[in-house]
Amino acid sequence: MASKRVLLIVLILGFIPNLAAEELQPIETPENQRNIIFYAGINPLALIAFPPDGIGTAGTAWGYISGQEFGLSLYGGIHFAKAHSMEMRFSTGPATYALWDTQLQLGYIWYPFEQFLGWNSGLITGFMLRQFFWHHRISDYWTFSFSPELLLGWRFKIKPLAIDLRAGWNVTAITWSNMQNSKCVTNGTLVPLYPAFIAGIAWLF
Repeated sequence: MASKRVLLIVLILGFIPNLAAEELQPIETPENQRNIIFYAGINPLALIAFPPDGIGTAGTAWGYISGQEFGLSLYGGIHFAKAHSMEMRFSTGPATYALWDTQLQLGYIWYPFEQFLGWNSGLITGFMLRQFFWHHRISDYWTFSFSPELLLGWRFKIKPLAIDLRAGWNVTAITWSNMQNSKCVTNGTLVPLYPAFIAGIAWLF
């Protein structure tokens, strides 16, 4: 009889910790797994957005069409909670023969049609924090510019791909340089006359 009681106590003491451990673990359902999607992409227009100096209006137009990104432009992010994304972008390349442009961006994107209507594609809105690093290769000066940016666009999902078409408005810009006699300046308007457009092709996984 005593041995049965000892066996029963051992079983109870072994079962309770396992039960508590299982209760503390979050339950991951297939629905929650579907709500988190990672993606990585490229801005194809940035690869050809560095026409030589002297083209004038055409050169300016390419800068707007490529979203002010030049050369190699890569981005990636996480799509979570059904209709929200956090995204990081990196681009580097020649803006002109003399000027090399490198950028880092981090932002938040919301898809209202996906949130409220359950659409697989649709309206994009959000903001990015963009850091420009300009290197003038002839004078060897560096210029830095920090610019918050508002986004508006549309995403087309054709799994496993997504195509983004966006417009970005720089809210303002804080700029400084290592040039002699230069000083930090703040400029910009809430809605510039010429927003920058950007196209992206992302792989969803």
